[in-house]
Amino acid sequence: MHALHKILLRVDKSETKEEIRHRAEAATEDFCGRAYDWRETETAGRWSGQYPENVILSKDDVECFLKKLNDSLEYQRGEVHYHEERVCEVSSNIHDLVEMSAEKPFCVPAWNLECLASLLYGNYTFDSRFYDVEDYTALITEQTIKKVEEAPDEWALVLFDYHF
Repeated sequence: MHALHKILLRVDKSETKEEIRHRAEAATEDFCGRAYDWRETETAGRWSGQYPENVILSKDDVECFLKKLNDSLEYQRGEVHYHEERVCEVSSNIHDLVEMSAEKPFCVPAWNLECLASLLYGNYTFDSRFYDVEDYTALITEQTIKKVEEAPDEWALVLFDYHF
């Protein structure tokens, strides 16, 4: 399965797009095996038609940049809601989930709980689809968007095509 991942970086005005792209690649390479098994980093891969350039500078179009961040925020909120519902369908009691996990080698509600915890904690995984290099987190919040709004000349999003 493929997913478009957005990597947020604070950039120096003297950096080229190629330097920004390579810095995003280096900052996320240790997540191989957790966020991807292989990836396309020179382009946006399957999304190249939509994003011919995979380095997007906030200063070029602040509104568009903020929309991309808000889209990521809404995506993550949807993922949290989805996993929360799957867990609550089975039980609202954590102890019930522990018992289920002990009885079955792979317990789907426990997996949903793990995904939910990873999203809320900000672990960078395939499902988070976002990573903030400056704050070392995959959790996007209103605070993330606010810091970009306050200094739009200082931010870039780099778009990578991840596979897992």
